[in-house]
Amino acid sequence: DPRGMERHISYPQAAALVDSRSTLLDAGWTSRGITEAVAHGHLIRIQRNRYVAAVDTSDLWPESHHRVEVAAAVAEMRGGSGVVSYESAAVLWDLPLYQRRPDAVHISMPGDARMSSRLRVRRHADRLVEADIDELHGVPCTSLERTIWDVARSLPPEAAVAAVDAALRQIAL
Repeated sequence: DPRGMERHISYPQAAALVDSRSTLLDAGWTSRGITEAVAHGHLIRIQRNRYVAAVDTSDLWPESHHRVEVAAAVAEMRGGSGVVSYESAAVLWDLPLYQRRPDAVHISMPGDARMSSRLRVRRHADRLVEADIDELHGVPCTSLERTIWDVARSLPPEAAVAAVDAALRQIAL
């Protein structure tokens, strides 16, 4: 790629692409400039207060693009008990989504936790036990085993098989 951007990027690389509104303002942007850049397609508003340069994501594979969306959603989480799950955990585990691009970041909440909705964030009231939770790149997410269980029961068969196969390769090494 002439810009040096890979089609596949890691979660840390994805997180580095995401800027907060305050970071943009500190870098010399104005509120009006941010609004105009979004309107003209130069900046993409991924979550409230979280932006990415459109050129940085234009050629990314679906899994890498979703990593950027996960990074933006995680940056907006204010602590709490949310755990990245389903397809969103799959991209943290570097599992393929078989050309699927999720329309939301999936977050599992304990059964009795408050679940307010937010743009492009889908919350699940799952009963997660301690063994179901892991941490990757400093992000609480479902364990590889739980992620595969969730993906296998929620995605179309061809996507689920691709993810399960990749997970088996990870644990077989």
